[in-house]
Amino acid sequence: MAEHAEESLLLQDDSLPDKSSDGANRSSSDRDLHDTFSLFKLYMDGKMDSLESKLVREQDAMSKKIKEEVSIKFKHEGNRIQFKFNEEIVNDLNKLYKSIPSKQRHIVFVLFWICWIKLKAVISL
Repeated sequence: MAEHAEESLLLQDDSLPDKSSDGANRSSSDRDLHDTFSLFKLYMDGKMDSLESKLVREQDAMSKKIKEEVSIKFKHEGNRIQFKFNEEIVNDLNKLYKSIPSKQRHIVFVLFWICWIKLKAVISL
């Protein structure tokens, strides 16, 4: 019986777990972790974008409200109309400028400047 017990102890595998199966489990776990992080990052990016756009809208509304509260006295009605028109154009251009990706803003700025020079030339004729 003692011989049988020794034989069963010798047959038992006391070696370390198979590294290849551990590597496969770890790789799968790493992929799951990466996928989870990617989904979390995507969610957070979406939330940040929505918060940023909401903040921009609120700032624009507040800025417009403040500008309306500050009244400038003009000598003539035509001057007031021209001022309002110019102000609306500048506001629209600023909105357009903010909506363009930052890497391309300098190109768009140059194009705006060229258009502005051409417009001034046409107006002064």
